[in-house]
Amino acid sequence: MAIHWSSVILLSLAASMAVLSNGDERNAMLLDTEGHPLQAGLDYFILAAAGGKGRGFALTNTCPQYVVQDKSGEGLPVIFHPVCPGNASLFHRNTAVHVAISAPSICENNSGANVWSIARVSGINQTLVKITSGEGRSFMISKIGENEYGMFWCPAVICKRRFGVGPACKALAVHNDKQGNGWIVAGNLQPLRVQFKQAPAIVRV
Repeated sequence: MAIHWSSVILLSLAASMAVLSNGDERNAMLLDTEGHPLQAGLDYFILAAAGGKGRGFALTNTCPQYVVQDKSGEGLPVIFHPVCPGNASLFHRNTAVHVAISAPSICENNSGANVWSIARVSGINQTLVKITSGEGRSFMISKIGENEYGMFWCPAVICKRRFGVGPACKALAVHNDKQGNGWIVAGNLQPLRVQFKQAPAIVRV
C-alpha cells in the first residue's frame, strides 16, 4: 500500500497545532491557586502573592464600606461575574468582570447584591474601591507573573472584541495609612500581585 507522505505530514502538523492551541488556551485562562480555571459564580479569596504575605481583602466597618487588606487572614470571599453577555463561565485574561462580595453588608441601604465600585475620597486623596448595592464597576484581571495577577478598574469596556488592559484602566494597589490600614485604591500605580484561592462553598438563604 502506498503511503502518501504529504497526508502524514499534514496530520502531524494538525495534531501539533491542536496541542499548541490547547496549551495557549490554558495559558490564557485565569487560574486559582490549585491550577483550576476561575469560574463564574464560585467563591474565591483574593490573596496578595508571596510578597504581600498572603493577606486577603476585607471590608471596613463603616457605611459606606470600603475594600481593605485584611490585617491577618484570608479576608472575605468574592464572586466574579462576566460583564459582557455571552461570555463563558471560565474566565480568560483581560475578561471584564463584576466583583461581588459573598458576605451581607452591614449598611442598611445595601439591600441588593453588594458589588465593587469606585469612589474618590478627599480625606486621603485616593480613589478607593467601595461596596455598592447598585450596578458595579468593571474590573479586569491580567497575568503579570508566574501564577500572579494584577487587577484593574476600567471605566469603559468593549464587549465585541477581546482586548488588553488599556491606558484608561487603573491598577488596584494598597495604600497604607498612618493607622496601619491597607486601603485598596485605583490609580496609575504598580498593581498589587494577587492570587485566587477557592473558598469553601457558602450556604446562602
